[in-house]
Amino acid sequence: MSKIKYSVLLFLVISIYAQAVSKTEVTINNALSDCIQIDETKVIYSGDIPLLEISHQNIKKTSECGCKSAVSEYTSELVMDGYNSKLLTAKFSFEGSPFQIPLAASQKMIGNYGVLVSFNCSAPD
Repeated sequence: MSKIKYSVLLFLVISIYAQAVSKTEVTINNALSDCIQIDETKVIYSGDIPLLEISHQNIKKTSECGCKSAVSEYTSELVMDGYNSKLLTAKFSFEGSPFQIPLAASQKMIGNYGVLVSFNCSAPD
């Protein structure tokens, strides 16, 4: 019985480690680069949800870059062979650094593909 317990425990530790180090390649398309400088990004996980942790610097207000407000928008897309497939689109603001945004509802949606994250002005509702 003890062998089974340790085998299950070892399996769980290896599974968690494998998920934690899975590499999701992320490409950034920053249409706000005149106002917001993206310094560093890294993919982390909260359970099965992939999050993009972003370190940035505000160079100037997004309103000085043509945005109607301080609210920005991002879209994450799965980069597949020959085409992109939208995963998420959400509004947010570049406050605090670093901060995190979800890339997809689950890691299973991304699999071994890369992700394109685009930052833009938020369109009015």
